[in-house]
Amino acid sequence: MRVLALLLCLGLFGCEKNIKQFKHFKSGTIGINRKVQLVSCSDGKVLREWSGRFMIEVQNGMASWLDANNNDVKISGCFVIEEI
Repeated sequence: MRVLALLLCLGLFGCEKNIKQFKHFKSGTIGINRKVQLVSCSDGKVLREWSGRFMIEVQNGMASWLDANNNDVKISGCFVIEEI
């Protein structure tokens, strides 16, 4: 209920910056449902795919996160991160 009230306040009175701050907070605390695809840079074919609720750090062209088994996953190259 509190989350709904917060979202309404952000929607009515906030701007994109406030919504992004809320998303960053949510990502850092409970994670966001995401799908990550590592794709071939030459033809765009999906090489590997991950999905789940996690926080992703993107830095210097590399993405990293902890998967469902607490394994540290790091990828670089061509990848797509999508919120689901």
